[in-house]
Amino acid sequence: VSVLTSDFSAHAPASEHPIPGSGSLHFQKVRGTTVLTSASAASPLRWLQPKNAGRAAWVFAATYGGGLLGGDRIALDVTVGEGASALLSTQASTKVYRSEIPASQHLRAHVADDGLLALLPDPVTPFASSAYLQEQRIDLAPTATLVAVDWMTAGRVGASERWQFTSYESRTTLRRDGRVILHDATRLTDLDGDVVTRMGRFNCLAWAVAIGPAVRAARSEEHTSELQ
Repeated sequence: VSVLTSDFSAHAPASEHPIPGSGSLHFQKVRGTTVLTSASAASPLRWLQPKNAGRAAWVFAATYGGGLLGGDRIALDVTVGEGASALLSTQASTKVYRSEIPASQHLRAHVADDGLLALLPDPVTPFASSAYLQEQRIDLAPTATLVAVDWMTAGRVGASERWQFTSYESRTTLRRDGRVILHDATRLTDLDGDVVTRMGRFNCLAWAVAIGPAVRAARSEEHTSELQ
C-alpha cells in the first residue's frame, strides 16, 4: 500500500488561526465511490491517505513526534455522508509521554443513512507517569453502520513500565437516531486502588462494536456460504 502524506491545505477551509491539534474530515459518495471531499489538520495532527482498490476512503491520523506530550489536545470532527464508506485509523500506537499535565483526544463523528464508518485505531500506549483523557461521541442515522475498536495497552512492558501511568480515562457515547445505545466509561488510577493489582495478568483492555445494516448483510452472506 502506498501512502500519500499531505496537510490537505488545498481542501481545508481558510483559517488564519487554527486550533492546535484540531482536524476535520468529510466523506461523500461520488459516482459509486467514497471521496474525501474536505479535510483540515493543525499541527501536531496530520493526515495520511493511502491508495486502495476498494470503494471506501481510507485516512490515517498521525502526530508529529509520534505521540502526545503533556497538554496536547487532539480534536477530530468526522462526517460520513449518505451511502459513503470510510476507514479512520492511526499510523501507529498512540504513545502518551511522561508528563504531569494530561494529554487528551476528542472525537465527534456523524454517519448518515447507509453510510459506514470503520473506526480502527492502534492502541493507546501510556508511558510511566503519564496522564490521558479520551472522549468519543458518535451519532448514527437510522440506517448507518459502525465498526469500531478501542483499546489500550499496559504501557512499555519491556521497559518495566507495566500499568505505571498516573491516570487513564476514556468515555464513549454512541447514539442511534438521537437515542443513546451505548455508553462506556473507563478510569484507571491508583486513587481507586493499585492498578497493577487490579489488572492482574492482563496487559490490554479493549472493546469492540459492530452494528448496522452492513454488518447484518455481511453476517448473512457468511452464514449462506457456510451452508453451501
